[in-house]
Amino acid sequence: MKQCYTSYFLVKDPWCLSPHALNGSLWFREKVLEQIITEAKHVLAEGGFFCRLLFGEAGVGKTAISKRVFSVLEKSKDSVQVYFNSRMESSAYNVMCGIIRSIIPSIPRRGISMTELFEVFLDAINGKSALIILDDIDWWASTKNGMKLIV
Repeated sequence: MKQCYTSYFLVKDPWCLSPHALNGSLWFREKVLEQIITEAKHVLAEGGFFCRLLFGEAGVGKTAISKRVFSVLEKSKDSVQVYFNSRMESSAYNVMCGIIRSIIPSIPRRGISMTELFEVFLDAINGKSALIILDDIDWWASTKNGMKLIV
């Protein structure tokens, strides 16, 4: 069997191994992070559309990368930026409601069709660039009633 380590080390503080203890760096993710930030800056400035899917096993840094992209990009009056974790949502409708509620907190929680939600969303971003990060969309991959998320 191949030996993975040539020496042993002692971790004095287990917090250092936590994904929350990044200390400003995303080890081994700099290239991916820079590529996504460059693409997002271009689209936010020039208009257009791009969609990037970050996938991998738990704990590899997908959420950390997406949150870093979100924090690095400057917020402006000409753009809408939404980070939404959809882990607790059970349908595309609930995800869409959550996204819109991030932009317009006063939106009613019920009584609006998916079509109306989409129209409210389009009105809210009217002419603006939008950066929307949907985290953990795989938690509700099998949607109910044939509803699908439009990306």
